[in-house]
Amino acid sequence: MKQLLIVLCMLLGILLPYGQVLTPTIRYSVMLLLFWAFLDMELNWQVLKWRHLLVLAAIIVFAFGCWAALAGLDRELALIGFLTAICPTAAMAPAITGFLRGKVAFTTFAVLLNSCALALLIPLALTALLPQAAAVATTEVLIPVLLLVFLPLAVALLFRHFVPAGTRFLLQHKHWALYFFLLNVYIATSKASHYIRFESHIPPGRILLIAAVSLVVCAGSFLIGHYLGGKGLRLESSMVMGRKNTMFGIWLALTFVNPVAAMGPMFYIIFHNAYISWQLYRLPPLPLPQR
Repeated sequence: MKQLLIVLCMLLGILLPYGQVLTPTIRYSVMLLLFWAFLDMELNWQVLKWRHLLVLAAIIVFAFGCWAALAGLDRELALIGFLTAICPTAAMAPAITGFLRGKVAFTTFAVLLNSCALALLIPLALTALLPQAAAVATTEVLIPVLLLVFLPLAVALLFRHFVPAGTRFLLQHKHWALYFFLLNVYIATSKASHYIRFESHIPPGRILLIAAVSLVVCAGSFLIGHYLGGKGLRLESSMVMGRKNTMFGIWLALTFVNPVAAMGPMFYIIFHNAYISWQLYRLPPLPLPQR
């Protein structure tokens, strides 16, 4: 059902791209989604495992590997590959890990670790990789990215401590976050559609190439994560590396690159949701309790 709603929002953005005027609101929606996610997470350093650091390093190496593999052929595609691969772990990853009967604590800590670590790294990397014509100072990227991640984290910690009743209410209605996510999908698709129609001339073949890059990044992320998980954490590591905060990548692309670059993370939304839907479908049913 969620997959269908995502596709419908993307089609709506393509056919009725009026949502592009709301593009500046994506930043605040992402902050709200992160706040909601952090509200339900405990900062417990005892959960930290060396595989957390291994998967984090793999995300970084894979993102730069995508850049290096494509930069000699097409620098724009290389940047799209990097932006898609470098996205931190999605806030929904722990919930999906639970649905798949995995270790939720491992995935939960990875969301916090990867969001904070990549928020520090991405501004430095992005300013180095951007074309000279679009170059920006590191602080121009660093400050917005740090605010995007650390402000929701700080507010969530304070809110949980001082407003426990409000925290319980918001956690009971976590499903509301899906509507903000779908709104972001519509707005981002509207912006990309408007840009392609009226501000540039992108041939259909180019869009297919972007989709292909996104598909390779998606498959590579899940496969590498699965391999790095070893015998005990294959599912969890695969989810940490493959289930990405695509809205973070879309915001980066729209803010610092161009709407075409945002298409990489947008295609990724379809691919990683399709894969996870397949995982849930093939999950064997739980045995009935013995009477």
